Parts: sequence; C-alpha cells; structure tokens
Amino acid sequence: CSLGTWLAGGTLIMIKKKYEIIDSGVDPEGRIAYVKIPCNQIPIVIVSVYAPAQITERCAFFKDLHLYIPSAGVVLTHFDHPYTFDMLL
Repeated sequence: CSLGTWLAGGTLIMIKKKYEIIDSGVDPEGRIAYVKIPCNQIPIVIVSVYAPAQITERCAFFKDLHLYIPSAGVVLTHFDHPYTFDMLL
C-alpha cells in the first residue's frame, strides 16, 4: 500500500495470502506500488501506478517510472490515469 499525500490519493495492490511475496515497494510520493511473486517458477512483478494529471508532472513521472520497478521475467502494470495515451505523443 502506498498511502500517497494530500495531492495524490495513493495506490494499493491486493494479493491472496497463498502467494509468496519475494519483494515489494512503493515510491515516496504514493503513486507507485509493486509486489514481486513467483508464478510457475517465473518472477512476476505486479505494479499499480497512479500517474499525475498535469502534463509537465506526468512527463517527468513517466521518465523516472523505471527507477521504481524491479526487473522480472514478466511485469504486469495497471495505470490509473486521467488522460489518453495519445496526449503523451
């Protein structure tokens, strides 16, 4: 759980207890949370991302996003974003 700040509400990942959590983490601003679990002996990272609404903040956020996500065989990402991706182009 990444609690967020007054400006960002935070993000959460819920996972069944039967899964072994290898690693987990959050960013300091409460916009990214991740868990790393094994699935059929393959490490999988599940990431929940709450991106900023302001375009200037959003560009910097996506530029640094990779710094908060560990490497794995598979990365599954959920974005909560108030825009369409073509706005980034």
